Amino acid sequence: MPTPTVEVPVVGHTGVAAAPEPVDSATPRPPVGESVTRGALALLSTQPLTWAGTLLTTIAAPRLLGANGLGEFTIAFTIVTLAATATSLGVSEYLVRRVAQSPATLRQDAGVALLVQTVTTVLGALAILGLGTFGAFALVDLRVLDVALLMMLITPAQTVLLSSFRGRELHRQYAWFNALSVVAGQVLGVVGLLAGGDVFVYTFIVGAVSVASTAIGWKLSGLRPSLPPLGLTLGREIRDFTWGGFPFLLWNLTVAITGGIDRVLLGVFVPAAEVGWYAAAYRVFSIPIFMPTLIMTPLFPALSRSVNSSETIRRTVSKTLRVILLLMVPMTAGIVVVAPAVPSLFGWPEDFDNAIPMMMILSLQLPLIAVDMVFGVVLMAIGRQGPWVVVGLIGAAAKILLDYLAIPVFESHAGNGAIGASVVTLVIEALMFGGALILIPKHLLDARVLWDAARITIAGIATVVVGSLLLPVALVLAVIGGGLAYVSVAFALRALTLEDARPAVARLVAMLPRGGASSRAQ
Repeated sequence: MPTPTVEVPVVGHTGVAAAPEPVDSATPRPPVGESVTRGALALLSTQPLTWAGTLLTTIAAPRLLGANGLGEFTIAFTIVTLAATATSLGVSEYLVRRVAQSPATLRQDAGVALLVQTVTTVLGALAILGLGTFGAFALVDLRVLDVALLMMLITPAQTVLLSSFRGRELHRQYAWFNALSVVAGQVLGVVGLLAGGDVFVYTFIVGAVSVASTAIGWKLSGLRPSLPPLGLTLGREIRDFTWGGFPFLLWNLTVAITGGIDRVLLGVFVPAAEVGWYAAAYRVFSIPIFMPTLIMTPLFPALSRSVNSSETIRRTVSKTLRVILLLMVPMTAGIVVVAPAVPSLFGWPEDFDNAIPMMMILSLQLPLIAVDMVFGVVLMAIGRQGPWVVVGLIGAAAKILLDYLAIPVFESHAGNGAIGASVVTLVIEALMFGGALILIPKHLLDARVLWDAARITIAGIATVVVGSLLLPVALVLAVIGGGLAYVSVAFALRALTLEDARPAVARLVAMLPRGGASSRAQ
C-alpha cells in the first residue's frame, strides 16, 4: 500500500468556537454501521479543502521545482517518513484501539504514548543527523534532509492527538484538525516557490507549518495528557505500550517500506529527474486514496469495540467492500483514460511526459489497495495482526528484491527505471491481496461480494473503452462519456442501485443546518 508522497499529516483547528468535550468521559457511541457512516461523511466534509490543496501542489510542484527538485524533496521526505515510522513504535495505533475500548483512561494513555514516542523520535532524528554527517545520504541534499527532520520531530505530538480523536470516534475533529494544517503547508509551500524559493525553502515552509499547526492543535483540542506515578506504575505502562504497539510497528514499517523504498532505490540507480517523474505520477495516482481512507479511519475503532460480534463485522465488511469497489474501480479507469492528457493539462515541463505510463500502471492497484485496507483493518481489530504483519514483511522483502532487479533492467532497456518500480508496486499489492484473502476468517466474508466485484469490473472496462475512444476528440468528452458508460453498465448489471445512495443522502440531510442553526457536532 502506498505511503503519502506530499506532506506529513499534521493538525490544525476547525475554527468552530465550541468548548472541548471532556476527554475522559465514557460518551455513548452509535452502532458500528452508523459510526462508520458518520466518520466517512465527516471526513468527506473536509475533502473540498484537501482536494484544492492537493490539486494545487500536484499542478504547481512539478512546474516550480522541476524534476530534479521534486526528486530531491521526495527522497528526503521518504527517508524521514521511514525513520518516523520506525521510531513511532506503533504506539499511536495501539492508542486508538486502547481508547476505543477504554476511553476513561485517555489522559494517562495519551501521556504515556507521547512520552515513549518523543524519546524514540528524538534519538532517531539524532541518528539521521549523524549518518548524514558521515555521508550515508549522498543521494540527497543534506540541507533538505535536515529541514525535513522538523516534520519527524513533531510526529509524536501529531499522531497522539489524532489517535485520541480516532479512538473516541470524534471524526469531525479529526478531519478538520488534520485537513486545515495539511492544506496550509501545501498552499504556503507553493507561495514560497512562487516568490522565488527553491526546494530548501519549500521543505522549510512545510516543516514550519507542521510545527506551528501542531502547537495550535494541542492548545485548542482540550486534551491534557497526564502520566501515572513514577516507578513501577509508569514502567508497567511504558512496557504495555511498547509491547502492545509492536505488531502495529511491524505493520506500519512494512507499509512504509513497501510504499516508499522504491523512491530510495530509484535515487540510487537513476538520476533525480526520474525520481521526480515517479513522484509526479504517484501524486496523481494517490489522489483517490482518500476514498478508502474516509472509511478506514472510522472503521478501525468501530470494529475494535465489536470484536465479539462476528455477524456485525461480517455485515459491515460486506457493505464496506462493495462501496469501496464502486468508488475505486471508476477511479482506476479514469486515470488510465486521462493519463496521456495530464502533463499538458497541468502545464508540467515536457520531460514529465515520461510519467504517463507510470500513472496508468500505478492506478491498476487502486481497487486492490482499498480491499487490502479493509482486510487489514479487520485483522487488526480482531487481534490477528501478527499473521498480517508476516504477510507485510514478505511483501516488503519482495519489494526490495524486485525493485533492486527491475529498476536497472527498465533503466537499461526502456530508459526509465521508474516504470520498473511501478510494475513492482502493482505486483506487490497483488501479493498482499492474496495474503489477506488467505488470512481473513472465512465466516467474516460474504461470497456475494465476488459477484459484485465482477460486475463492477465490467463497468470499469466499459469506462476505459469509451473514454479512450473519446480522448482524441476532447478530454471533457472522454471524462463525461467514460462516466456515463460506468454508471449505465453498473445500473444495467445491477452492480449499482438507487438503494446504495439513500443511507448516505439521509445522513447528509441530517447534517444540514436546520432553522438557521448548525446541526449538532458529532
